Amino acid sequence: GAVTATELSAGAVTATKIAAGAVTANSLAVNSVTAAAISAGAVRADQIAAGAVTAKHLLIADLDNLVSNGKGGSLDGWDSPVPGGISADVAGWWVDFAVASKTAVTVKSRDAWFGARFAVKPGDQFWGRADTVPSGGGVSTYDFRLGLVVFDAAGAILSFVVLCARSAGAAGYIPISGSAPVPSSAAFAQVWASVAGPNGVIYTAAGQAHHATNIEIRRKNGGELIVDGSITAAKILAGEVQTQHLVANAVTADKIVANSITADKIAVGAVQAQHISSGLPGGNLIPNSALAATFIDSGGALQADGHTFAGANIITGLACSLNLAGDAWRPVGMNALALRQLGDVGAGNPAAYADIGGPVWPVVAGQPYEFSFYSGAHRCSVTGYVTFRNAAGAIIWQQMLTTNAEEAGGGQGLDGYKRLFTVAVAPAGAVTGQLSYRKLATVSGASDSWLFAACPMGAPALSAAQSSPSPGCRPASARRSAAASSKQAL
Repeated sequence: GAVTATELSAGAVTATKIAAGAVTANSLAVNSVTAAAISAGAVRADQIAAGAVTAKHLLIADLDNLVSNGKGGSLDGWDSPVPGGISADVAGWWVDFAVASKTAVTVKSRDAWFGARFAVKPGDQFWGRADTVPSGGGVSTYDFRLGLVVFDAAGAILSFVVLCARSAGAAGYIPISGSAPVPSSAAFAQVWASVAGPNGVIYTAAGQAHHATNIEIRRKNGGELIVDGSITAAKILAGEVQTQHLVANAVTADKIVANSITADKIAVGAVQAQHISSGLPGGNLIPNSALAATFIDSGGALQADGHTFAGANIITGLACSLNLAGDAWRPVGMNALALRQLGDVGAGNPAAYADIGGPVWPVVAGQPYEFSFYSGAHRCSVTGYVTFRNAAGAIIWQQMLTTNAEEAGGGQGLDGYKRLFTVAVAPAGAVTGQLSYRKLATVSGASDSWLFAACPMGAPALSAAQSSPSPGCRPASARRSAAASSKQAL
């Protein structure tokens, strides 16, 4: 006891001065062994007491990146409410910062989003990251944010959750990352990227837009010992799951593998009329979706039953008809909606548009539905939107599809079209759904633009997280034929 702590200088007792086994549990102060004091791999299985690791000690993260197109180079899955508000770029300056990806998405307006909505629970934690550079590579004019748009069960926006961000005034390349929970009442979410500038405009000055690559958003499931779906068939011994292991009503439709219920599994007389639904996933519910039922309108133009010109804002010089551009501009053996604008009234104005409205059909509130159609665009952008109405016919929710920014012009083969898509959940009170088609204004410098639309589809989705459309109307004759070139004169 002669040498006390006061006789020792800081750092005087090194590892070589301590005999093996000299430091026992009662020699350590409470909480003195921190994570930094433990070498990587130092804690072995035989050093952990039985039952010591409980659920609260585990963080089990979802391995799936919710942004499947996080490196850019294309706009697959990305969209913006402002036409041209997001683009896909080859960003050569990433090389200067030793970033592996040489492609990016460029957010050029206030809001952009990725993919379809997916289900969440209140309090779910999400983590996000991205490599970012402002346009021009210099100083950013506005904040850049990456996160989630969060919706309640009725489809109304609850909040915008920022997972990570870079601040205005920051220069050059900055990797960002962070995490946050979704709020109470959250039911669905969608990936969201934002430049915190004015709404409804395209950012063109250096430093205003932001390039982002290596984008990741992942769900963090802290406190859950076993994540849904982690116990696969290979982990369960044959015959081990018996009737007494199943909770009443535990086996629902989403738990049954497609095509696994064969005739021999169904009791005689078990399938009755009330068990048969006309809205099975993949079934097209849009009336006259083949555009085959037609009539001649008062102006002598051929139209599809239920699909009618729905008006325009700002745009003038319009003509709407089935197969208006002739057989070269419709899929072989099929009809195509066509909307033409002569002149460039409204060019450059994101509020200028003209619409074709589709037929309405009954929906079930709370059910997710997929919407899509094959689109052709000439010298304009083409998109579509979903409308849900209540029993009084009032609009209670609208949602845009993805956009064809002159990426596909259409023609005689569906491979010459771009299939636009979204998944929308019918909100509380909804009784009907409708898919409409929108042509934006002729681009500046042109005087003639076209929308083409074929194979519209509306059907119950497999889930709100469904990220791609189900097989639609693709007759063999229309799949691959000589597609008309988008450069061909119309």
